Amino acid sequence: MTIRSIVPLLATLAVGVAACTGRGGTQKPTGRAALPADVALAEGLAEDIQTDLDTLGWTAARDKLAQLQASSAGVKLDSLAAQIGRRDRLGALQSANVVSRALLAIAADYTLTVPVEVGLLDVAGRDAIYRAEAGEWPGAAAAVAELRARYAAVQPHVAAKDPALDGRFARRLAELADAVKARNAARVRTVATGLLDDVDVVERTY
Repeated sequence: MTIRSIVPLLATLAVGVAACTGRGGTQKPTGRAALPADVALAEGLAEDIQTDLDTLGWTAARDKLAQLQASSAGVKLDSLAAQIGRRDRLGALQSANVVSRALLAIAADYTLTVPVEVGLLDVAGRDAIYRAEAGEWPGAAAAVAELRARYAAVQPHVAAKDPALDGRFARRLAELADAVKARNAARVRTVATGLLDDVDVVERTY
């Protein structure tokens, strides 16, 4: 699958005034600072590493890891570095996704135009794929549960902006849950890939 960047999620900032609050996840003005550029850069690198790893692009992944290590984003990379070093594709994918999650946790402390839950939908969707590939079915089920919870935070906004997208997202979530229940890793990847494509569309509604 092609894993898309969510740097626009992190870099699109409401520095002065944010939109009104609501169940859709947009946030009140808080006076919080703009997201540091190194955090946005690091998150982009963490996701790009996953794209490289998924296609066995070890050299490219190592180069991006070096850039990530040189950043000052403040996340630990020991496991990711070790797994890339021994060419543990699936382990490295999971570790890079953990890095993405950690960076989104940092981003949550800043004022964002797009709710951080949208970025976490990406992380949870990828986690479902990786857990299914590893045969870690309780973890895959937990990823589906997280997808449902994260989507619930933004669903009223999506339903208001694009009802067809909201319906499609709900159907794909149900299909993904069924694929996990059936322990069909190939089906999980197919459905989750479509779901991740829809996350991009959700982001563009903000």
